[in-house]
Amino acid sequence: MLLVLGKNEPVDKEVSGDTFQVYSYPYADIYTYNGVVQFWVLKEVVYEGAEEKAVEAYKKAAELDPKLLEKAVQGITYVGDLLGIEANAEYNLGNHEKAADIYLESFNVKKDPLVGKIDSVSIYNAGNIYFFAQKYDRAIEILQNAVDNNVWEEGRTPYLLGFAYMQTKQYDKAKDIIEKGLKLFPDNKELIESMVSYYAETEGDFNEIRDLMEQALKNDPENVSIWNGLGQMYLESGDIDKTIDFYTRYVDKFPDSAQANFYLADALYEKGNKLLSDADNDKTMSKASKDAAVEQAKETYRKAWKYFDASYQIDPSQVATVQRLMFVSYRIVDDPGMEDAFNKFEAEYKAMTEGGE
Repeated sequence: MLLVLGKNEPVDKEVSGDTFQVYSYPYADIYTYNGVVQFWVLKEVVYEGAEEKAVEAYKKAAELDPKLLEKAVQGITYVGDLLGIEANAEYNLGNHEKAADIYLESFNVKKDPLVGKIDSVSIYNAGNIYFFAQKYDRAIEILQNAVDNNVWEEGRTPYLLGFAYMQTKQYDKAKDIIEKGLKLFPDNKELIESMVSYYAETEGDFNEIRDLMEQALKNDPENVSIWNGLGQMYLESGDIDKTIDFYTRYVDKFPDSAQANFYLADALYEKGNKLLSDADNDKTMSKASKDAAVEQAKETYRKAWKYFDASYQIDPSQVATVQRLMFVSYRIVDDPGMEDAFNKFEAEYKAMTEGGE
């Protein structure tokens, strides 16, 4: 380097937590680490539009002499690589959006029909930078371009794109790209969580996405994120019986999960509450029918207590579990042992929330 640029004394400069030795020249600063060049930053434009002119020159050479095609492809690829190095340097220096634009330029250079290379890293980096800068319109433009060129990054690209569409209220487009991503990457947790978020935010038709989520669960039955997300969808669908059936499957799969037992118990508790509420509000119901509804509610509470207790035995530190056990014990306080249970959990709940006596 010194032979080419001339002798110079370096200055230490910290970048992203690392200390580099920087050699400063009129047109560029060269960043080295342990004597090895890591990157450089141009301080002045040596030749305006040099990259574009270089690419056009290589293309013209290949057009005039087909024997030069291979060298032209190598030359254009090299221009794209240099742009990638420049983008890395700008990113390291904290000039993130400038880096994103140069990454995109690198992608476009290599995508030239003469080369035909899809530089997935560069276009993903560009979209990712604008996404985390919360400039969602620009992120969408780049990430959609990435998807159109089959840059999926194991599901990360459709996740970011779907999230960006959600942030800009383009819900139909969000749903389409998330569904497409899930079909290609059914066990991608981020995409699964995105679908849950889409359903919750739009109050969409659960039936449209249930089969997709059930298939994701079938492909990855150990994935707790899918169980939790799909369970939440069942719950929000308003069909309490199907919700209970689903959470029963969850407990059967993970009998030692405090969370699974709690969710099943809570669904049963809500069903018991609904049975009582319906009986109270139905003025046409006979006394015998009302008594039967109350007994059915109590039986549902008994089942709920069983699973709340199972959750408590696994993890007794959860305030919500202790509170529910207090509530359910009160609902069935006439059952043997439930008065003592109520007193116990009431005391524990107070100790957890008020610090006790």
